[in-house]
Amino acid sequence: MRADTERCLKRYKVNMFGNKKAIEAADAVVGQDETIIFIAPSNIIITPRNTNKPKLMVGVFVISDKTIYVCHKAMWETGTEKFQTCDLERVGYTASGMGASKFELTLKDASIGFIVSYDKTVATDLYNEINELISQRSINNAGSDNSNDPTEQIRKFKSLLDDGIITPEEFDAKKKELLGL
Repeated sequence: MRADTERCLKRYKVNMFGNKKAIEAADAVVGQDETIIFIAPSNIIITPRNTNKPKLMVGVFVISDKTIYVCHKAMWETGTEKFQTCDLERVGYTASGMGASKFELTLKDASIGFIVSYDKTVATDLYNEINELISQRSINNAGSDNSNDPTEQIRKFKSLLDDGIITPEEFDAKKKELLGL
């Protein structure tokens, strides 16, 4: 098993009982050039935006720095659904502290719901990790803008700051960079 998988299993307190083979199979699907951010068995609901018809799957849910994987197996049918993390627009979750935390990822073409540990701090950590992934992607996309006008780029970063996607420190650093200070 990969070192990043083992780190995630420990960090997010994933119970391996009865799921070891499924987790190992999902681990093997992830590319060697990717870093696993989260991996766990879960009930997963994928709802494509074009049909709004949810598909329930039981399997292993994986988030890497590049791809989101849903590795599922039902009876004799197995499969892997893949989504690009660059299409990740937002994350939401509810954690009551008494039951499992429910996550909802909104992507460009679908939404994905999945269940995480009963531990509220685990859910909060995962929420922050996914938001960091979205934030880094937003910074990279804004920074790769072809516009040479620093004022326009600063306005875009200010919008990211106002939306809570980047921190004030990240905004200030980018602003100084664009102004050559």
